[in-house]
This record gives sequence, structure tokens and C-alpha cells, in this order.
Amino acid sequence: MLISSIVQQNEYQLRLISFFIKPPIFVEISTNKKGITNLKYTLTSTPPNKEITSFLLKRPKLIILTGYMIFLFLNGIYATRSSHVDFNVKVSATIFSILLPVSVFIIIILWFWDPRNLVDLLNMFLEYEKNHYFSEKRWKIWRISLKYFIWIFGFGFSLLAPISLASLNVLETDRLPFLGSLIPREESMELRMVFAHGVIIVFQTWQYYLAFPSYVLITTNIFIASILSLLLYLGEISRKICNPSSNKLIHVTQQLNELRQLKILEAQVNATFRKLFLPGTFFLFCFGNVVSNFLCISYHATLFDNLGHLAFFGICLESWVGILCLGTLSGHVNKRSRLILVKLRQQQCNVGDWKEEKIFRKGVGACAQMKIRVGSNFVGILTPLVMMSFCLKLSVRLLLFH
Repeated sequence: MLISSIVQQNEYQLRLISFFIKPPIFVEISTNKKGITNLKYTLTSTPPNKEITSFLLKRPKLIILTGYMIFLFLNGIYATRSSHVDFNVKVSATIFSILLPVSVFIIIILWFWDPRNLVDLLNMFLEYEKNHYFSEKRWKIWRISLKYFIWIFGFGFSLLAPISLASLNVLETDRLPFLGSLIPREESMELRMVFAHGVIIVFQTWQYYLAFPSYVLITTNIFIASILSLLLYLGEISRKICNPSSNKLIHVTQQLNELRQLKILEAQVNATFRKLFLPGTFFLFCFGNVVSNFLCISYHATLFDNLGHLAFFGICLESWVGILCLGTLSGHVNKRSRLILVKLRQQQCNVGDWKEEKIFRKGVGACAQMKIRVGSNFVGILTPLVMMSFCLKLSVRLLLFH
């Protein structure tokens, strides 16, 4: 009910992306003879079984985007090694020269090059929701809340984040590591210099819109929506187990089978996000948090008087919220599945004769906890606190080093 309820929001997001670059997937809506609407996510074109370099050579917009990100990275590295640049400026240049290229690398690999895992994940959730009944009253508030969340943090952030970066380029045209830093700063600029800055600002804004909407779509509309759906489906299973009639063999076995179906969805979530997206995203949040914490403390006197300094305060808040949101939701999936398995084991003494009880006990013992994996590790309920502690320690060390 949740993934199918945000199809309209996903369509608007894909339309926004299509203004700047062709999205790799689209929503196919069809109606059968019985008047039932079928929803399906489909690939725009067959993904090539080629190397990433061969793929990019046929996508000029992605080549330009990749070239711009390489420039940001190299220009940021050059600024950090320059002895004529202030230490705080070096740190502020690093935050953009790392965050932007890493996020673009993630969307090129996961979104543009091979989006088949994303399409399979969305269609599997749609199929699961179509084949299961959910109470209208109980799920209405969650559907509405998720819709507003997607509108604000999905579609809204896709529009405002590039505009915010463009505003920063307008107000501080020579800020490192952006293109404007290549043009020497003068008190009275000639018309050709103003024109050059204007062209650079338009070009950079276009680059931001090529990257940001796609990354936000993957993060909010797909990953967070999928994890929240898993969490609520587990809550539904837990509620049914606690039902007074849940000590019957058929009912308890049915909940165990429901949990096994969710394990299939969990496996697809891990196949989609564990290798690149989650490690890269958690790195972005941690790196952005450490550097922005340092800059907020360094610029505390002028933090709210300068838009460039205020941008770091925004990055700091977003990184805290991102760590808490993504980490807590993923950790709760593990915790809730563990509690469900404990409840199922407690039902073993009342499930029927000893043969059926033995089969049921083996089924529960063979069912493992659900884990949202990051590389070879997984996200636990305490992972966000560990990450926040790690970020604070690095921030303090950076301040002491300065």
C-alpha cells in the first residue's frame, strides 16, 4: 500500500528529471478488462552489457557531468595543497570537491548504467502489496504521511538544492572549488567578465539539476520508502502474532510464511543498495557532518551573516538527519524481525501435535533475522549512535589540529 501510494510522486519526479536528461525508468499504468489498474516500473531502454567507459561515450550529458565532477575534485585537491589559501577555505573547498563527485558516481553506476535492480525492487514491492490485504483505516495515516514526506523531501529538495547551490555561486562567484574560482576577482569587473560568470553559473546550475533529482529519487522515493514499507509489514506480522487466536498452527505458520516473503524483499533491497549506495551515502553523511561541524564552529561569529557560511549549517543539519533517518529505520528492521522470531518461538508449545510442532520449530530456526547490509556489515539499532559518536570525535580532532 505504501509503494503503490507514491507512484504519482515518482511520476512527477521522473518528469522533473526528464527536463534535463532522459531517465532510465518510467511508470507504466494499464487497466485490464475488469477495470483493475496495474502499476509497473519499466526500463526506458535495455541496459547495455558494456563497460562503464563505453556506456559514457554514448551519453554526452553524462560525459560533461563526469568531466565537471573531475574538475571539482582536482580543483579542491589543488586548493588544499596551496599555501596561499586560508585553512578554513581549504576545508570548505574539500566538502564540495568530495560530496558532489561521490554522489554523481553513485547515480551514474546505480541509476543510469544499470537500473535493473531498482526496477525489480519496485515491482516486487508492488506485487507484494497487490497480493496482500491491508486495513484501510490503519494504513491511511502512513500513506498520507509518506506522500507528504516525498513531496517535501523528495520533489521539494530536488528543486531547492540545485537552486541553493546556484545562489551560492551567484553571491560568491570565486568560491573554491567551483568554475568561477578560475576567473580572477576584481572590484570593477568588465562586461565580458560578468558575461563569463553568467555563463558559468548557468552551466553549473544545469549540472546540479542533472545530478540532484536522481540522487534524491533513489534516496527518498525508493530506499526510504522501501525500508519504511518493510518496517510496517513487520509490524503487521507482529500484531497478528499477538492476536489471541495466534496460537493455532495454521495462523502462526501463515505469519512465518509472511516473514519468509519479506526476507525475499530484504534480499532484493540488499542486492540493490549494499554494494554502492549505502556505503557511499553513509560516507557522504559522515564526511559532510565532520567538515560542516568544523566549519560551523570556525565561522560561528558570522554563521548567519553570510550565505556561504550558512550553507555549511544546512549541510550539518542534513547530515545529522540523514544518519538518524537512514540508520534508525534500517536498524529497526533488524530489531523488529528479531522480536518476531522470539514471539514465534514462544508459540511453539501450543501449535499442535509433536510432529507438526517439530516442523514448525525447524522452520522458525531456519529463518534468520532481517538485516539491511552495508557491504559485508549490517545496520543495527545502535549504528546511528556509533556513527554520530565517530563524527563528533573526528570533528574535535580536526578542531584540535587547526
